[in-house]
Amino acid sequence: MIFDTALAPRETANGLITTYERNSQRIGAGYDLLIEADLDNARVFSGSSMEKTFSSFSRDKEKALFNLRVSAWRAIVNNLGLHKVMSLKRTRTFDENCEKGELPEINTKNVHRFLDDVIGSAHEIAIESVREVYDWLRPGTSAHDPYKTNAKNARWKLGKKVILRSMLDIHYGGKFWVNVYRTENVRQLDRIMYLLDGAGIPDGYQSPLIDAINTSTTAKQAGETTYFSFVCYRNGNLHLTFKRLDLVERLNAAAGGGYILGDG
Repeated sequence: MIFDTALAPRETANGLITTYERNSQRIGAGYDLLIEADLDNARVFSGSSMEKTFSSFSRDKEKALFNLRVSAWRAIVNNLGLHKVMSLKRTRTFDENCEKGELPEINTKNVHRFLDDVIGSAHEIAIESVREVYDWLRPGTSAHDPYKTNAKNARWKLGKKVILRSMLDIHYGGKFWVNVYRTENVRQLDRIMYLLDGAGIPDGYQSPLIDAINTSTTAKQAGETTYFSFVCYRNGNLHLTFKRLDLVERLNAAAGGGYILGDG
């Protein structure tokens, strides 16, 4: 079964492209006026014998258009729901391309090609995501893992419970918070469990599990969601118990066999 990605229609993409093109033209035209005024001022008022041929606003224009393109690509990925189906590897590659400026111009051809690539690779991406979650959840494979729980439940395949190290920060007032460097992993784990269950990914600030951890009280130090129960510890560890062992078995099978439930 290929996961139901629930992607937004192409009409949504076309609307985003139109908005980007309109605002790109506006920004470009606005900076062109600033550049023209800057050069004119230099010619008339500077009193220099050397005519000014370059305006600092030219660099500002390039930067503004670059920032617009990056923010527009990020909005396209989020608004089309692509962030819900991309693996961590592909998400990180996309983020790196955003930071380096290695993104194509935003137009109908390029955006539709990007969308078609994600949709066409849906099964491959699903397997990538499952294996990423599977490898991350098996801390018992480490020779330096001191926890018997992991040795018992996560060395060869995932079981009912795992202990995840250095997952939590403690904020002012003693509140637990998922460490910023771990949020991607937790968010993806949530996503995979919903998808393995054939359920749509619910809307939320982060994900149901992250939201539950971040809103747990110090006195309670524990909570649960549809698929997990958890206990937070002051050493930063998160004890995570799976409530649906049938989904854990699907996760083990998909990660080990390279197929998603329903493929055979």
